[in-house]
Amino acid sequence: MPPAAPVSPLVLSKLGRPIRVAFFLNSDITSHITVNRLLPILLRSGATVHVFLTHSRPHRNHPRRLWQLYFVEHVLLQEHVYPYVDNFGTPAPDYFNTPAGWRALVPPGSTVRDVKDVNDPEFVAGLADENLDISVSVRCYQKFRQPIIDTLSRPGSLFVNAHPGLLPFYRGVTTFARSMIDGAPRAGFTMHHVDAELDTGDVVGQASFPLSYSRSFLENMMAHATDSASLMLDLMHRVSAGQPVPARPQDKENAGYFSYLTDADLDRLASKGVDLFRASAVIDVLADAFFGTLADIGGLRDTLIEAVREAGIPAEDSRDRRLMLSSAST
Repeated sequence: MPPAAPVSPLVLSKLGRPIRVAFFLNSDITSHITVNRLLPILLRSGATVHVFLTHSRPHRNHPRRLWQLYFVEHVLLQEHVYPYVDNFGTPAPDYFNTPAGWRALVPPGSTVRDVKDVNDPEFVAGLADENLDISVSVRCYQKFRQPIIDTLSRPGSLFVNAHPGLLPFYRGVTTFARSMIDGAPRAGFTMHHVDAELDTGDVVGQASFPLSYSRSFLENMMAHATDSASLMLDLMHRVSAGQPVPARPQDKENAGYFSYLTDADLDRLASKGVDLFRASAVIDVLADAFFGTLADIGGLRDTLIEAVREAGIPAEDSRDRRLMLSSAST
């Protein structure tokens, strides 16, 4: 990732200090791309940043194809890419980084840590002392309950969720895939207040874009991670400038909620000629992310190809486009 362009400092005009931001970050590729685009900007502005790393796993009864998606979307990044990159030291601050790299780079007062339970009383009590200006859930699959919602939504503080889907029509999970099953022309990200229900809070920002049906579900997500990051950055600039952050209620009459994809849902997606993922495309994204950090991108690419092969997942070799595992789809 090339160095980000200069931006105006994120300094709160009323308090005369840099902004204080927290991310509740899921372990998937799209979320990590999103936050990696923001962290260099925030740290150059002198912001205090807390990155709370959360994790999720599919239910044991979920379709095999969802477990394969989980591998290429989460495991490939967390258990193969990051350890490989960490063996070569800490990437520069303006480049795509690993959690270990950010731990080494963030200034005193900022943290990067794993959080097993976002509702843990001791953890929530500590948040109350941070005086956060903005807290963002970035695909965190843990359900936020009281008192953390009130703690992060107190007067003068915003607690928002960056939801991958156009609300109110696509609440729930894997909503880009739902949009593609429906043949929708567009998808997007919606930023909304966090409340006790899932994806029901008032909307403070939304970005939409055309879906590409020649790409997989996951490719559409990854390709637009910066749209999600832009929503967050715009919110941070508004808060820093002391500008109002208007919010509009969702239209309940048009609301739709979707749970995890079933085999029937996945078959409908496939019938439209849309893949859930293409491992070769994911490998390309991950290899490209660390250009400028690793001298030998080919070594990382080979490591990921081997990991996919060992997991028994069909993968097209991203260098010569041959099917690596023609018999692995059963």
